[in-house]
Amino acid sequence: MSFSRVLLVCVAGVVMASGQVSAECKLEVDGGADLVSRYVWRGLDFGDAPAVQPWLDFSLGGLTVGLWASYASANTTPTTTDRSFAELDAYISYTHRLSNNMAITAVVTDYYFPNDGGRYFNYDNYDSEGGPGAHTIEIGLGVEGPESLPISIFGFANVHNDEGNNLYFQLNYTTAVKGAGLDFFIGVAPGSEDTPDYYGTDDLEVINLGVTVSKELKLTEHYHLPLFVSYTLNPQAEQAYLLFGLSL
Repeated sequence: MSFSRVLLVCVAGVVMASGQVSAECKLEVDGGADLVSRYVWRGLDFGDAPAVQPWLDFSLGGLTVGLWASYASANTTPTTTDRSFAELDAYISYTHRLSNNMAITAVVTDYYFPNDGGRYFNYDNYDSEGGPGAHTIEIGLGVEGPESLPISIFGFANVHNDEGNNLYFQLNYTTAVKGAGLDFFIGVAPGSEDTPDYYGTDDLEVINLGVTVSKELKLTEHYHLPLFVSYTLNPQAEQAYLLFGLSL
């Protein structure tokens, strides 16, 4: 299936799920940046260095269109010099909240890595005559429970430019202790024989297991700085990470 058809199907699904946006809904614009000691995504290390992660989104009711990026300095030693890591993602999502405060979210994400050398407007598939394009497209669906059952389940699937159409599933449990937020998570990947390097496995494995602790540091009467610490274990790769971040 071509990228244009995939994108058309995905966007149509999000629009159909959203229905008609109420006339009372107003456009909201927001942006910011996270500073993290290391960029770890779904149990995988990206950049091997501190990173700046800016974001920008536009929301109308439950519909959100946004951009997210991560930039890390090159890891340079006397014997090796690596290129800086860069990632720029675009996404569109729709969240529908039920009367009991449960939420269902559909999302389409476009992953792009500038340092891989691909041109931004090259949306070719992995099997194109000229070689793979510069973008991987992923669709996702998630369900978040009400306050009485603070569990969320998410599933994601690559639908463009990944021969293995890799899947990823994650379960989160969110709570709080004495003003600090706690988010426990476990993520699994079924793996792919065609592209096992994507999640580092060709079989069903737990690749993302851990907890994130978040709190706000009071700087002034009107401003609190959000901070978080996250412990991530990738049992499949036998790697573990302790990360620190703050949000601006």
